[in-house]
Amino acid sequence: MIKIIRSRHGHGDYKSEHIRELIKQDFGRICYLCEGEPVQNWEIDHFYPRQYFDYLENVIDNLFYICSKCNKIRPKDVNTAGKKVLNPCVDDVDKILTLVMDLSNKVIEINSPCSSEKINNSIELLNKIYNGIETKSSGYKDLRDDIFQILVELKEDILDYHENKVGTFLEDNWIRKFNNEIMKKPSKYFSLKKSLANELSNQLNLCL
Repeated sequence: MIKIIRSRHGHGDYKSEHIRELIKQDFGRICYLCEGEPVQNWEIDHFYPRQYFDYLENVIDNLFYICSKCNKIRPKDVNTAGKKVLNPCVDDVDKILTLVMDLSNKVIEINSPCSSEKINNSIELLNKIYNGIETKSSGYKDLRDDIFQILVELKEDILDYHENKVGTFLEDNWIRKFNNEIMKKPSKYFSLKKSLANELSNQLNLCL
């Protein structure tokens, strides 16, 4: 999850093209759960489910951009009694959740320095999304393959920078591209890329 800043609040028919486009733009075309970038298969998710909170059906603050895979994996009773999760439009999810990647085994470990019902439920939900824990859906497998392909490429790029570009005329251009393109926020798998980049920069004593 990454922090999302909305441009508009209020009400609007969630089925209308205008509202759908607004939500898509606010979320930077990034699924609020997996941080993937669906081109066609995306949907409007009701953060507080319609069947339990019908009065929030068309409240913009309750409309979230989500990919179809995550919408299938996400339990339908999320954010009902005892099952509330972090809200990336309200909570500082970037600071609350930490991600550790095992590139060899394709596992994402989700942790937090704090503990609460919302945090623990969010970790449980993201474990379903990323690692397929306690879900019958196999959609996480394609997602995981895509994530780790990008992370492996990012690691190779950073290692190449460390070995061949630091201290050369190529360094400034690489840093500029890294900040403006690869690590642009919001962007595909931003928090995962950020976590890996921080880990490698600490290991290699780089300023990224």
